[in-house]
Amino acid sequence: MNRVNQAKFAFINWSLSFKGSDLRIMELKSNQRLFSLKGMFFCLLLASPCSYAHAQTSSSLQNNFVVSTDITITGNYLVLKDDKQDYDLDTQWPVDQKYQWQRVLYSFESLPVEPTLYNPIIEKDPEVIIFVQNNPDQISGEDVYMSGHGTILRVQRKAVDRVFYDEKHTFFDFLNDQLLYNKSISQKTDSSDIMINTPGLVIIYRGSTALENPSWVVSDPKEIEKYTLFLSTFIDVRAPKNRFTYVESDETNFDGLDTFMIYTNYKGASSKLLSINEHGYMRSTRIELFARSYVDKMHFFKTFLAQALDEKAMYNESDEKRKQRELMHDF
Repeated sequence: MNRVNQAKFAFINWSLSFKGSDLRIMELKSNQRLFSLKGMFFCLLLASPCSYAHAQTSSSLQNNFVVSTDITITGNYLVLKDDKQDYDLDTQWPVDQKYQWQRVLYSFESLPVEPTLYNPIIEKDPEVIIFVQNNPDQISGEDVYMSGHGTILRVQRKAVDRVFYDEKHTFFDFLNDQLLYNKSISQKTDSSDIMINTPGLVIIYRGSTALENPSWVVSDPKEIEKYTLFLSTFIDVRAPKNRFTYVESDETNFDGLDTFMIYTNYKGASSKLLSINEHGYMRSTRIELFARSYVDKMHFFKTFLAQALDEKAMYNESDEKRKQRELMHDF
């Protein structure tokens, strides 16, 4: 049984058994308030759609893992609390029309550029809409902030990748062994329950977009060292004097299935994400941020605010119908 089939086998067994960072801030126009820790929404830039626990902590907003081989886009309508310190997430909805969303992003280029970056979360605007677009790696993408202030803040999270090669495939084999071991001791874990910013190493075997995906967390520093020791054996494929010629091919695909994803949430990590495939290749990803503000001449905030309120009305209506059905079953 080859390596990928071993991983597939472990993944299938896992599903059947349990069924039922350090970011470099770039091009911020010397506006230090944009990512002030005071705002507590810095981690909006890191993750993916999720169920919202408490809106005042940014690490809770869209911090869960989403299994996807395509981009995901989520709208978030936030309302400032009465104490004017934190926000409640009033409504959240998926954006399924990706082509139309890309047209919205393209139309920003025709808007006047606002020289001063304005973050409505930091400025405590009473109503804020945030669109979070994530790529399959869950960390690169972009975020769009809108409010009644009349400006649009667009923050792009651009992935900076390096590719490495493990001639003996020892790291993939080690991860596969750990997958089999953790399968036997872990509780049932739905992919949406995986918190990718958990301190330490968050390791996910991405085996399916439909079934549960096995994951485990390594938090003990000594255990983390066991994993990171493998990295010293990898060859930087773009380094001079390599023993082989690097050619991009299907063997260097990291965004499909049958890959291990390792979110490196420990001090001193040189990347945010490591992606390892069965062919012995590893992609190391860190994120650079690029921000720009636009004058909202086309009244996007007003348009999307109406959409958010419509989404809320439909949710409340369906919730009310559910309650009515439950009452009928009581008799």
